[in-house]
Amino acid sequence: MQETIDCSTNACEVAAAEKRKDKLIEQLKETKDYDEKIAHLALARIAIDLDDGVKVRYEKVQTGTDGKN
Repeated sequence: MQETIDCSTNACEVAAAEKRKDKLIEQLKETKDYDEKIAHLALARIAIDLDDGVKVRYEKVQTGTDGKN
C-alpha cells in the first residue's frame, strides 16, 4: 500500500491505498491486542473439566485465576 501511495499519480488510487493501509494497521493492532489476551489465558493454565457445563467453563475463562472478570 505504501508503494502505491508513494508512486501513484492517480489521486483516487492513492486515496484507496491510504484507506486500505489504515484499515490494515487497525486490524493488525486488534490482532496484537487479542493475541496478548489469549496468551494471558493460555499461560494461566486454567483447569477445564469437559463434564462441566458451558456456563461453568465460560465463567472460569472469563474470571481467570485472580477472581476478576
